[in-house]
This record gives sequence, structure tokens and C-alpha cells, in this order.
Amino acid sequence: MNEVINVYVDGYGDYSLSQGSTLLQLSKEIHGDSYKKYLGARINNEIYNLDKLVLPDMKIKFLDIKDNDGDRIYTKTISAVFIMACKELYKDIDVSIEHFLGPGLYAEFENDRNISFSKIKEIENKMREIIEKDYPIIRTDCPKEEAINIFKEAGYDDKVRLLKSIDKERASIYRINDHVDSFHGYLAPSTGFVKDFKLKYYYPGVIILFPRKNNDYNMYNFIEQKKLAKIFKESNDWLEILDLAYIGSLNEKVNRGEVGEVIRVSEALHEKR
Repeated sequence: MNEVINVYVDGYGDYSLSQGSTLLQLSKEIHGDSYKKYLGARINNEIYNLDKLVLPDMKIKFLDIKDNDGDRIYTKTISAVFIMACKELYKDIDVSIEHFLGPGLYAEFENDRNISFSKIKEIENKMREIIEKDYPIIRTDCPKEEAINIFKEAGYDDKVRLLKSIDKERASIYRINDHVDSFHGYLAPSTGFVKDFKLKYYYPGVIILFPRKNNDYNMYNFIEQKKLAKIFKESNDWLEILDLAYIGSLNEKVNRGEVGEVIRVSEALHEKR
């Protein structure tokens, strides 16, 4: 029989559970059918994903989308589902999550390919299929060279450039069914944790909307921001010219001592405005 340990759960109080239980198992016991509202946990001001083992005397706060860190986990997870859906539908097209535009994430196909209205419907349907299947999201650490080979085979040139440019011996990889990806920080335990979302056509790309603080947790609250979108578009165009669209390319230029050239080209672009 497993030994029983005691913990404290914020908003619930003291709780006893079997030693060897994970945070996800604890969340299911405490929250019942609503456990998928909680995406991660904070313990001693550190953020953890829910596969972490619960230890005696832990003080645990489970995180939903109303917590800033919970919002970040939801953002990364819905991004992963969007990328996975695009990869399954359009194997020869690369997709990029660009930036927030208001409360929504703006994304687009690379190499100046437009996302048509009909493709958006296909992507949204595929995302809902992935979420409904509730695939486990598994994070593993591996040697950097192994990660480079995995991402090279998957066609993630930007991730290969990043890993080659940093001084790390190991890297984290997320696996969702047959899909592989990498993110800074944690994702939810499975795709079924991010059911609330919608896609909005926003030429030449798409905006991923989901409940957030700055839309009052109502994803239908969206206000057009044309000026901000124009500024982001100009910024992205400049980054493409400078070959600085990804962190890996910036690291390469720093390592090769090419920062001065980047500055000179940037100044030339400013003068042409």
C-alpha cells in the first residue's frame, strides 16, 4: 500500500494523497471534471508542468487562464496545436506564429504565401480534431545533436539554426502524436486542455483568438488594430531583409562578428522611410 503524504493546495487547503502521485493526478482528485481548466502549477514561485511528482509538504497553486503563467501555457499549447494542424494539412508549407495583435496571436504561412479563407476553415477543423483526440503532450530532454537531427528531419530549419548557435549540451523536445516541436517553457498535459479558440481571417494570415484578460475572457471581443498591424508588417519585412527573423539567425551573426553590418543596413532602411 502506498504511503500517504500531505500537501497544501491554494484555494483548497490541506490535502492527503498517495506518494508517487503527479500534479495532474492531484488536480483530477481536487477539481473533478473541471480539471482541464488548470494548465500548470506554481510551487515556491517556480512554474511546473503537471507531470511533476508531488512531494510531501508542497504548497501548490494550480494555474488557469486568469493567471499570467496559465495564460502563457495556454498560448504556447494552442500555438502548438495550430502548427501541428498546418503541418498535417500542408506538409510543404512552413507556418510562423508572429506576435500578439490585440488579444489574438497573428500567424502566417512563410515565403509570402497567403492563408485563404477556405484554408482557415480547414485548419480550424483540423485543430478541433486534434483537441478532441486529446493527444498527450510529452516533453523530453535529449542531447543537442540528437535534437538537431530530429528538427532537421522535421524540416524546422529555424530550430536547427538556433540549436547550432547556442552553447547548450541538451535540448527539450515536445512530442504530440507524430508531431515534434520545441517551446520555451511549458505546455499543457494534452491537447484537450485548449478547447476554447477560434480563427479569424486577417490578410495575409490568421489571428488565433482565445479567452484572455485583455478580451475579458471572451474571444469574440476583438477590435481591429490596423496601424499596429502595419507597424508589425514593416518590422517583419525588415527582419527578413536582415535575415533576423529568428533568434538562431541573430545568434549566428553575433558569433560571426557581423553585428556592425546589421546596424549599417538597419540605419539605411530607416533613412529610406
